[in-house]
Amino acid sequence: MHRLAVVVLVTVFGAAGCVSVPTGESLREYTERVFRQQNRVTDELLWRLPEIEASNPELADRLLDAEQELLADCEPLNDLAIQYRDQGRANFGSQMFGAKAASDCEASTRELATLLDGSGSSVQR
Repeated sequence: MHRLAVVVLVTVFGAAGCVSVPTGESLREYTERVFRQQNRVTDELLWRLPEIEASNPELADRLLDAEQELLADCEPLNDLAIQYRDQGRANFGSQMFGAKAASDCEASTRELATLLDGSGSSVQR
């Protein structure tokens, strides 16, 4: 019965626009993909930032601002990943909040990746 309730709530939230999962992906696949993508982009920033700061301080400032936005938008998704890592599962509220945050996290990740691409980066999406 509990599993059915979860499916119904995910469907209702999805229909209401609270959770939007790309066609062909499960909610878990989507959030995991966004989480991994966010990690790749922030890793790239970590490695490239010293060079960018030296050659283009204005771009470095824009990148750091975009990173702060990404960190705020991705925090619920990161919290969800920590719960899965530490407990092997996450509570329903965290799952729903993380799923909702995934689309904001994905957008912020894309914005940071675009800025890095403009600096000559090799970010993979």
